[in-house]
Amino acid sequence: MAAYVLRKLSLFGLTLLLASALIFGALRLLGGNPAAIALGSDATPEDLRALEVQMGLNRPLWNQYVDWLGDLVTGSLGVSAVSKAPVGPPLSAGLGVTLSVAIVAIILALVVAIPLGFLASIRNTRSTGAVISGAAHTGLAIPSFWLGLVLALVFAVTLRMFPSGGYARLAEGVGPWLRSIALPVIALAAGQAAIFVRYTRAALLDIAHEDFIRTARMKGLNFTQAMIRHGLRNGMLPVLTVVGIQFGFLVGGTLVIENVFFLPGLGRIMMNALGVRDLVLVQSGAMVITFIILLVNLLVDLLYGVIDPRVKARRV
Repeated sequence: MAAYVLRKLSLFGLTLLLASALIFGALRLLGGNPAAIALGSDATPEDLRALEVQMGLNRPLWNQYVDWLGDLVTGSLGVSAVSKAPVGPPLSAGLGVTLSVAIVAIILALVVAIPLGFLASIRNTRSTGAVISGAAHTGLAIPSFWLGLVLALVFAVTLRMFPSGGYARLAEGVGPWLRSIALPVIALAAGQAAIFVRYTRAALLDIAHEDFIRTARMKGLNFTQAMIRHGLRNGMLPVLTVVGIQFGFLVGGTLVIENVFFLPGLGRIMMNALGVRDLVLVQSGAMVITFIILLVNLLVDLLYGVIDPRVKARRV
């Protein structure tokens, strides 16, 4: 088990290093001079060169990249080339907003999807299974940002049940916090729930024909009882895999939804920083998101052995 964990951690570190190089290089390909943007169109060449030296933009790209890696390793995340302030505090505040929405959305999606997927599997040949499957297909076809706009129009503008934008931090109370994230969470959770329903249903339909289910039924359990006691745990492995993969898409969807509901998360912070070519803030924010996504997938991979010890035995 120790060798398996060490191998996964090594792969995690190498993937982060490769991602940092790709993010750094991609942002440099966007073009635009942060010093020129900061000074404006009236800047003299002398002022421009002086600010470039102050920002470190006159140094070779390799040196800039190594310095940025050092900031990432120490946790400082660097200093903004535009505001001259550390980028850690605004990114930490934005990360809290983004993760609160993403985590609540994925929990809501799982709470809804697993029972529905289970019901669709045991009622596969009946109208109940067909209705659930049809609803899941419909959910896959609806973009989260479009659903967010519809929810805001109905429940915020027309019915005035929820705020149309803004964010109440958890310190202000659980009720205001939940009200502020309710609509974006529902908009994100709907699509994820549709995906999880399909995978849960497919996984449990495969499990239904296994020998241990037949054995459980021969011992006196009916089909539903056998699936609850023995099928659910065995069927959760592929669903867990999808949860890890979809978390990345969910975080990406959160960055879009933040602009719909005016949430002060990483998405809005990075979009504003990109507009003024604050490369340090944008690339550090992108690395924070990459780290979170890779960490979740690492944890999911390690949980395989907890859910199904045979996986751990094969991979060690």
